[in-house]
Amino acid sequence: MKTVLLASCLLLAGCAVKPGNSYVIVMDESLSPSIQEDVRTAVANWETILDGSLETMIVSGHCFGPEALTHDMDHVICIQASPLSALESNFGAPNYDVGLTHFEPMTDTSVIYLPMDLDKNFIETYMVEIISHELGHGMGLNHTQPGTLMCWSGNCAAVEIQCSDASQWRVIRGMVDISKSCPNGGSYEYEH
Repeated sequence: MKTVLLASCLLLAGCAVKPGNSYVIVMDESLSPSIQEDVRTAVANWETILDGSLETMIVSGHCFGPEALTHDMDHVICIQASPLSALESNFGAPNYDVGLTHFEPMTDTSVIYLPMDLDKNFIETYMVEIISHELGHGMGLNHTQPGTLMCWSGNCAAVEIQCSDASQWRVIRGMVDISKSCPNGGSYEYEH
């Protein structure tokens, strides 16, 4: 049934799968134990601000791209370490600070690439923020204004997930943006 629906969407000039609220997070074996812990922290931070609206299952495995991943949940985010040179050769000149997410809206799957050969002190200091931002992209979020986690640059991004980020997550899923963690909701404007 899912294949027929996807084929129908493609024939009708394309349509995206509605972003989910249940994700399998695959941590590639290329990630160090400390980065794996940072992934767990970033996922927990998203779950906390979304008051249980987000369900995740974190597993270890290999990232060969979203099309190669199969799990009981439909929505998969795979996180892997990748040299900056590989990102540049595969995706062109970098227009990102320290991470890149390849998001497939047709399947609501993504691969997050973390260039681990950047300055080690910088990476260790900001890794939870970086992973949280890239997870946002992996769940379909776009760049937003300064003061939000989803701001397009580390220079303008908040260190932690903001109610505006939670609002974008909820709104694109057709949910009300007011919650226990964000009783006033949040506002966001798309940028870049």
